[in-house]
Amino acid sequence: MARKKRAIWGFYRHESETGGFCKVGRDEQGSSSNRAEHAAACIALEDAIAGAGSRRPLILLTDFKCLLMAIQKWIGEGIDPSIKASQDGDILREILELHRVRMDFSLFTFFVKIKLHRGEFFNEIADSWADKGRHTETRARWTSLRQRPIFTWTASGVAHRSTMSKVVKTRAHLMAARLQLSEHDNLTAKFLKRKGNCRSVLGDHWKDKRVTFRAKHRLLQSISFQFPCAANFKKSGWQESEECRLCKALYPNQPAFAECLGHIRGYCKALQKPRIAAHHGIWRDLIRHIGKQSLEEHEEGSRIWTFPTSVSAVKHEEWEMREILAHMGLMTDTQVSRSDAAREITSFHVTMGYWDDDDLTDPKVQAFLKVRPDGVGFNMIARVCAILEYTRPIDSRDGAPEQPDWYTGADWSLDWAQDKDLEKDTRYARHLDRRRHVLRSPSPPSSPSATWRMSGAELAL
Repeated sequence: MARKKRAIWGFYRHESETGGFCKVGRDEQGSSSNRAEHAAACIALEDAIAGAGSRRPLILLTDFKCLLMAIQKWIGEGIDPSIKASQDGDILREILELHRVRMDFSLFTFFVKIKLHRGEFFNEIADSWADKGRHTETRARWTSLRQRPIFTWTASGVAHRSTMSKVVKTRAHLMAARLQLSEHDNLTAKFLKRKGNCRSVLGDHWKDKRVTFRAKHRLLQSISFQFPCAANFKKSGWQESEECRLCKALYPNQPAFAECLGHIRGYCKALQKPRIAAHHGIWRDLIRHIGKQSLEEHEEGSRIWTFPTSVSAVKHEEWEMREILAHMGLMTDTQVSRSDAAREITSFHVTMGYWDDDDLTDPKVQAFLKVRPDGVGFNMIARVCAILEYTRPIDSRDGAPEQPDWYTGADWSLDWAQDKDLEKDTRYARHLDRRRHVLRSPSPPSSPSATWRMSGAELAL
């Protein structure tokens, strides 16, 4: 059994309850654990031949699969492997010669793979022999250098050295790409230069075999600004106009929007229904998982946070503000309750200066109560209501005037996520202000309005 301990490798011989250790050379060429495992197997075979009672079958236990694969290439007829192709050919040559010696004496040699880090007895004993080697001066073996260049690099503050390998090739390609990146200014280069794009997450998504190629292809088109749309076709010279033909059909007398990816997925009126369906599908899964992961419980075992709008895995509801207030016990479906709520809402808006005394209309109160967030969560014990909104940052505007001048519904100096965040903050600003106004106002101790708190949370994905 062979084990490593800080460049010292040991083995244990169960028959005689003895063992040995050695130091493996060629560290300056970036030796790996493959080389050390080869060395441990070699000195174990040497001990088996040199020791008393050596003409007996040998079972050599190892936890390293690569060693068995390297030896397997030399077993059987009709095989023509090459020592030169092996990075540890100098040690492998000696292993094969020792194995041939045992074969000349008709002695069986079995290499057996065992599991690693399972508290295996022979593993632990071999490890203790490696510990002894740490405190003993010993000469390194197999120190002859191969005529191969040595590469060094630093990653995350750690220095690495190695001869040519797949890792070195990947590192060389990465460094060459970084050097070339500053010389390019195309869309791909801009994506690679931008920070905060979660490229590591995108890489994991690309390597996930469960994701279809079509989905991966669309993802690459989206993040590299190569999605097939009129705006990109015009940049490439394939068509003259970047106008959205669907918007042009809806508004024939007005300048049309530019058909970019953000417009298709976020603004095009003709695609509003499928866009809402996709939005609801994603939000339905999100709110269901939020409910499942909210595991905090009260002492009696009930959940602290509840999400009543998440009905099932295939259905969710969107409550209006009047339904949220009813669930909080601040409003009932009676004429008196509705009148009291309308007076309170009107008084708040007049006090804050949002409405004028001569501009009070019932539709304004109804519009205030019909605001409908994506979801809502309740902490009934602490009497906290959390308004939940889901936003998909689709496209970065970068201040580009890609929308017609007559459209003033957004601030195009902001990117899509910032614009939607500002829009939804504005949508619920007066509702949150009303709750803070009620908390600051002198209310009777029995008034439920004085005990509830309301907050907002946005999920930007």
